[in-house]
Amino acid sequence: MSSSRPPHFLMRGHYASHPANPTGWIMALFMLVSLLSPPAMAGLLTGLPLFSGVDLKQVEAEHPGVPRVDIRYLGVGGYLIKWGEDEIMMAPSFSNPDPLSLLFNTRPNPKIIDRMIPNVSDVDMILVGHAHYDHLLDVPYVMNKYAKKAKVYGSKTMKHLIASQVSASRIGIVEDKAATAKTPGEWVYNPSGRIRFMAIKSDHAPNASLHGAIKTAWGTDYEWDWFFNVSEGNYDKDLDRMPLSAFEWKEGQSLAYVVDFLDANGNIAFRFHYADACSTPDKGFIPTAVLNEKAVDMGILTVANYDQISNDPSDYPAGIIPGYPEGIVDNLKANHYVLGHWENFFGNTATYPWPFDKVTILPLSVVPLTNAHKFLERLKTATQAPFTFPKPGAQMTFIVE
Repeated sequence: MSSSRPPHFLMRGHYASHPANPTGWIMALFMLVSLLSPPAMAGLLTGLPLFSGVDLKQVEAEHPGVPRVDIRYLGVGGYLIKWGEDEIMMAPSFSNPDPLSLLFNTRPNPKIIDRMIPNVSDVDMILVGHAHYDHLLDVPYVMNKYAKKAKVYGSKTMKHLIASQVSASRIGIVEDKAATAKTPGEWVYNPSGRIRFMAIKSDHAPNASLHGAIKTAWGTDYEWDWFFNVSEGNYDKDLDRMPLSAFEWKEGQSLAYVVDFLDANGNIAFRFHYADACSTPDKGFIPTAVLNEKAVDMGILTVANYDQISNDPSDYPAGIIPGYPEGIVDNLKANHYVLGHWENFFGNTATYPWPFDKVTILPLSVVPLTNAHKFLERLKTATQAPFTFPKPGAQMTFIVE
């Protein structure tokens, strides 16, 4: 069952079937260039509708006692989401190692995490979409120091990567319980029963690609695509320690999630969809049987590498809308979209140690090789639903009536 009225938002202010796996030095060069990249690679923010956030005290004053969903964008793929007294978090990433550290010294940075993390002591659940370092590296430190009652959920590979740091009792493997686009999975509830989620099997866009065309001597045109996929694969046993190279943080089974916030009667008051990577249609789609139960109020989309997903209809079965975000938007048909994982995270906080944390040395910019303006154009063509493009740290609120 669901509430009769949807929430509204308060605002102020040719995916390759066998992609190539590059050597580490190629991607290390890409990461290094990202640190020193010109506007053509790490886009400036000119013209982007960046949202700075709302004042929650003012929201409460204007809507006293009204149920609402408070969402704070933590940067990269991280979100802290509050429903009444219950909180859920999408894996935060604060350390953001610089490109050289990613080769041999990929570690969480306690000073940066301590400075940037909000109060997460009430978080029951942490959802991890895939196990790359930029989504999982900081999770053990956050769980052991700040989110002490939280349980983290994700793939088997996620569990194996952090097993040396997090007790097995605090790790939930959900890939075997996950839905597909056609078949529902199992619901997992938080201790109060007011939040539930269902994992959905998804995939991960290539990290970069090269495209070209060659005319052969006999006049035939030959088109080629070379896709760079970083750290693919899985682990099948616990590691003795967390990896020190970003390339050893294997992806594992990528997952998306549909999350429901329930009212006191067990009805769905608010539903959202989350994925921390762009995916190939129909991967990550909510199955029809679940959508029939309740429409989607909010969808969290990923901006980085969206254009590495093919938008050629011949690459998909009949009835599938090609491309990203077009495919997932057609599935979700959400009332509102939040756009995340858009900013350059290669060393963007490592340059601000105390006492220079108030000084912007590297300006906020779009992740290299991603055209955020083009993403917005495609999103606006795909849906008339409103969207929010939050700055890291921005607070958002949905009123549930």
